[in-house]
Amino acid sequence: MADGLSRLQAKEAIHKNCGAGWLPLADEVFDKLPSNIIITCAFQKFGALRFDWDPRDDGEFDAFLKDVAQRSLGMCETCGEAGIEMIIDSWVVTRCDPHCAGYVWRSDQP
Repeated sequence: MADGLSRLQAKEAIHKNCGAGWLPLADEVFDKLPSNIIITCAFQKFGALRFDWDPRDDGEFDAFLKDVAQRSLGMCETCGEAGIEMIIDSWVVTRCDPHCAGYVWRSDQP
């Protein structure tokens, strides 16, 4: 098994690519990380916080990560306040009203 990301490395990747809003969720993931599992990647995909991990043989941890991704869809990735899915510059993101300047499409509007 290859070396995984440390908590700090994962949080740095999230902060660099998304902002500070989801950093508490990253802490939750590392607080519940089983000793036999490593996080190999932390990223934003389709407006949600996602993690790649190895080995993928723990159904309970998989369910927990799916819950984290679902909760991230309601949190602004920039500041952590309540947010919604929207498309900005062709990217699906989750943002609050103050951090959505220039939005093209929002999930709460037709």
